[in-house]
Amino acid sequence: MKHKKIHSTLLWNYSIFIFIISSILTIALGYLVYQINSSVEQGLSPIYRAKDIVSDDYENIRANAILENGGWVEILNSNHQIIHVIGVKMDSIYHYTEEQLYQFLDNTEEQLYYYSIAPFTTKSNKKYICLVKIPRDSINIDIQYFKNFDHTVSQVSKIILKSCLLLFVPIIIIIFLYSRWTARKISVPLHTITVAIKKMIDGDYQARIHLKAESEFGKIRDAFNFLADKLEATRAEKEKLEESKQRMLMDISHDLKTPITSIQGYASALQDDMVVDEEKKRRYLQLIYNKSQSVNALINSLFDFLTLDDGQYPLSIRTYDVCEFIREITVDFLDDMEEKQFKLHIQVPENEILYDFDYRHMSRVISNLISNTIKYNPPGTNVRIAVQEQNDSIIIEIADNGTGIPAHVQRHIFDPFVRGDHSRQTDGGTGLGLSIAHKIVKLHGGLLELDENPLEKTVFRITLIKQKRSPE
Repeated sequence: MKHKKIHSTLLWNYSIFIFIISSILTIALGYLVYQINSSVEQGLSPIYRAKDIVSDDYENIRANAILENGGWVEILNSNHQIIHVIGVKMDSIYHYTEEQLYQFLDNTEEQLYYYSIAPFTTKSNKKYICLVKIPRDSINIDIQYFKNFDHTVSQVSKIILKSCLLLFVPIIIIIFLYSRWTARKISVPLHTITVAIKKMIDGDYQARIHLKAESEFGKIRDAFNFLADKLEATRAEKEKLEESKQRMLMDISHDLKTPITSIQGYASALQDDMVVDEEKKRRYLQLIYNKSQSVNALINSLFDFLTLDDGQYPLSIRTYDVCEFIREITVDFLDDMEEKQFKLHIQVPENEILYDFDYRHMSRVISNLISNTIKYNPPGTNVRIAVQEQNDSIIIEIADNGTGIPAHVQRHIFDPFVRGDHSRQTDGGTGLGLSIAHKIVKLHGGLLELDENPLEKTVFRITLIKQKRSPE
């Protein structure tokens, strides 16, 4: 569903607002005009209208104002014949037709008289018509016409007041409703966004904006929530890195403390002449040398691990045949495999599979994986080393059906200082080999992952994305 923009929504609602106000004004104005006309008709000339002077006792009708202006009153029966006259009749008409009576209602300037007609029924249920006639040239008619002017003004004032109430009360209600709508459409979303931003400033990266709003506010909502997701993920990653850093420092301290303690012990014994036998001295010196080599290897591995964290780490990239590369490295471990009676299965194609990589660093990766396979598995283990070419990638697998890796270790197998046997023995390696291997593969744009299948408990898989090559 496409959200409306604020401009479109405001324009539409403002148009409705104007239409409603205009309708109210029109209705109020129409009411005002109608009431004023009625008031003028009723208030300015009651003394001349037949319906205002007619009486059941038509012989005693009070028509002084009419008579004073030269007019008279005629009473007609149902046949429109004159049966009674009040005043001096100035014409000779004693019987009227329907058409004549209707013409009297026009009261045009061309007519000699001002006419007013009102039918009435007496108590004896007899129907009559009261007809008032006043000469239009009467000199007092204009003056007498406004005799009730004050009363009319009072009535008109009341009508205007009612019209104002009819006009302003709905307008005030409409303005109130429009302001409430504006608050709901603009102020409420702004308040929601402000509250969420304040929470984020205070460090609450779980704050999210949940509102249904127009396009502009919807974009702000989506952008804010996207930013919050990123910040929350960054904070989680930062906490994870900090935790990893603390764990790594503790592991480094542990791995350095053990050989250094041994070196200090042997050196102290030699320094204090506690060892007299020359053969024992040579053995102590050899142990000191071996321990120092372990410390040196750990420091070098740690240096490589930290150096590989730099995305700009230089690689000596050249084109090599992956199949021949795997064969060359595997040959170096044949003696160790034979010694432990491993059954090696090599699945490497005879044809070339070219790929651009750093030979030295990738050799370290493959050597580490094969070395771990030999070190942590019992004699007689089946080992499979395979290379497979797919449409857009090259797959290298080093797998075995040995002891496997515990599930709780698999989740952190590529973290620093995690060993396959999950021990802290001094001969278990530096604990950085797989972490370094993972980083080297990543620097080549590939992926190193741990898997398993029904026949093989441990499968290390390297996936390398093929590079585009120009035809030779």
